[in-house]
Amino acid sequence: MLIKIIICTVNDESKENFSHAQSQWKDLKFARGFIAQVGGWNLVNPNEAVIVGFWKSMEDYKKFMADLHDRIMDSNEQGKSYEKIEVGLWTTEEVLSGDEVARFGFLALIDVEDDGVDVEGFIGKDSVVMQIESDGVRKILVLGSTIEGVLEGCRARVPFDKEWIV
Repeated sequence: MLIKIIICTVNDESKENFSHAQSQWKDLKFARGFIAQVGGWNLVNPNEAVIVGFWKSMEDYKKFMADLHDRIMDSNEQGKSYEKIEVGLWTTEEVLSGDEVARFGFLALIDVEDDGVDVEGFIGKDSVVMQIESDGVRKILVLGSTIEGVLEGCRARVPFDKEWIV
């Protein structure tokens, strides 16, 4: 499965515009190979919006980028609402359905520097913990109903904004 992680830095004055624009990505559900997209405001850094998209394959994602992405982006003018954007493409052996992703309410993105990351006590019983990788760099993506406590290396803790779910 391919996972696209987008982190946008948004100033306080633009948060409402950004949220409105992010809620306009509903046409994603018509893209071949699209599974789900979730996101919200990062509790670790409140001026960051974190969006995570799930795709069946790189081929499907590339077709979306060529055919639909710019049309949605231009129509909602989201590019005018953030100061900085980071986009990363990650892979995992895990496979989730859109319904599985949508049933969660929270995500955490954890930087992994070694194999000793312990997420026990940080996640709920119904959570999904995925190791994701991009060009030899590994992270852990946690999807859950709640995420408790503080975990070293946690890059983002994000409650889902219901309007951003596709």
